[in-house]
Amino acid sequence: MSATFAAVYASIFLEKVMSEEKILEIALKQSAEDFGCARRDFFVDENVVSILDRRSERARKDLKGELFFDVASFGKNAIVCASRELSGEAYGFARAFSGKDCFGADAIRWLDKNLFGRGLEAGAVSLYFLPLGEPTCPTPDNVRFVFLEKESLPPFYLPQWSNALCEERKGLDAFAVAALCGGLTAGLAGASCDCSDMLQIGVDVLPAFRGRGLGAALTSRLAACIRAAGKTAFYCCEAGNLPSIKTALRSGFRPTATRLSAQKQKPDAF
Repeated sequence: MSATFAAVYASIFLEKVMSEEKILEIALKQSAEDFGCARRDFFVDENVVSILDRRSERARKDLKGELFFDVASFGKNAIVCASRELSGEAYGFARAFSGKDCFGADAIRWLDKNLFGRGLEAGAVSLYFLPLGEPTCPTPDNVRFVFLEKESLPPFYLPQWSNALCEERKGLDAFAVAALCGGLTAGLAGASCDCSDMLQIGVDVLPAFRGRGLGAALTSRLAACIRAAGKTAFYCCEAGNLPSIKTALRSGFRPTATRLSAQKQKPDAF
């Protein structure tokens, strides 16, 4: 069942605005579950190593795999979280780099070299954003925004909406906001219930409609819906994806954390 976005968006003004401190508290609590550490561990002077037999049941649903190696930072030190089989590599990495250097070229080369025998390689560096600012994106002309409840999502599991919705994990997709231009769906932002208190935002805009501010308009409106539902929104993209970073900033999101994860080795492209 669909509803006009205006009705949902207007309800946000009846809600108490969540303070920056509360948003950060929720994000730190979830990150501690994800990385098997205490919240205070993100702000000590030295890097912290967390060795786990398995992920917590309360960890984000998109963190999976029996063999894992993750590095995260809120701007000071870094947490190095790894499965027990990779404990030696985790301690070696934590000793080799300072918190800020854990996401640079030397760190990526280190991971590629030391995890090669495990069938792993360094993945992309990702930035995580929280809604700590005010949106600066004007409402695009001739666009109507529509709120889509979960039961209205199945027709949108198409390649052009693969960032907004994930067919492989459709059970986690909670709701979405669509941008309609002349009866055509020009953009879509979806909220994924990756954990109990936080929903991740993904957004897609068709190529013909890019450059008009639709991505930021969709993201800010979906963030308002998430807040109205009593949850906290977060946004993630690769560190080199400047268009996505600009969308986050214009939507009122601010960068708060960095993450680097190992992934399965890809076949040699050469």
